[in-house]
Amino acid sequence: MEASFSTDWELTGASIYHHLTAFGGKDEKTLFQRAIPQSTGWVHIADDKLENDVIDRFLALAKVSDLEAARKLSTEEVQKANRLLISNSAWGTSTAGPFVDGLYAPENPDKLFAEGRHIKNVDLLIGFDEDEGLIFTSPGSSDDAGYRRFLESTYSNASPETLDHIEKTLYPPVFDGSHGYTNQTDRASITKAESEFTCKYGFLQAAYGSRAKSYRFNVYPGLHGSEMHYTFYNGPDRNPEVDEAIAVGFQELLTSFAATGNATSLAAPQGVPVYGGERRMLYIGNEGFGIATDETVPERCKFWQSGIYL
Repeated sequence: MEASFSTDWELTGASIYHHLTAFGGKDEKTLFQRAIPQSTGWVHIADDKLENDVIDRFLALAKVSDLEAARKLSTEEVQKANRLLISNSAWGTSTAGPFVDGLYAPENPDKLFAEGRHIKNVDLLIGFDEDEGLIFTSPGSSDDAGYRRFLESTYSNASPETLDHIEKTLYPPVFDGSHGYTNQTDRASITKAESEFTCKYGFLQAAYGSRAKSYRFNVYPGLHGSEMHYTFYNGPDRNPEVDEAIAVGFQELLTSFAATGNATSLAAPQGVPVYGGERRMLYIGNEGFGIATDETVPERCKFWQSGIYL
């Protein structure tokens, strides 16, 4: 079968996100027809200095002088150095991640989507968890000073003025619920979620229009990665904590989309709605399947897509 007619059903959202903007959309040889990016998010490595810092730290931990020597290491030696590198990461980050190489990733993918520089002929089923940011949020983000430290650590390349804008305008210390949070921890969690995860389904929806549909997964606990137990559900003996009816319905949605491009399930007769101006999506919660709206804030997502903070 020709590659342009193949179906690629992937579950690594950040990987798919970058494949969709490969070469700035100039390569017309589409490698897949469909994709299921789940929880699209990654650590932004913004410039050559940060990239080289990561490489130098890895080489030091691997006890070699250059990449050529690193390529000669055993798998176990590379894995050990990688574990050490990640274990020393700032809270909520993993240090390593995709970076702009000027070729496969010519610019920040968020910007490429905004400019229409992406592969066009792909159907998407985009998935996110209800609370993507919490497990990446430092416990120290419990007051204004802690929130500022969280911003400085997470967006280390941003100017003080940009951090001020995030702190005072986009996510001000107002806890009456009008900004989507009622305490400091939720404030930091939503900041993390929108900047690295949840705004991206809006970017994808804008780029692909009716070819993209979305779902939000909120079966308890609704944290990042929670849907994996349902995606790969393999019976009550192996996954006793999983609601079987929801898991089977969810798997029907995923597999029918992979096979036909149309996500259908007996458990969700309403189907996955068109996003449209009402910003609608399928909602999967403890009670089953329903329809919800996108709760991300457009003004904040527009800021994150601009890449000003990088």
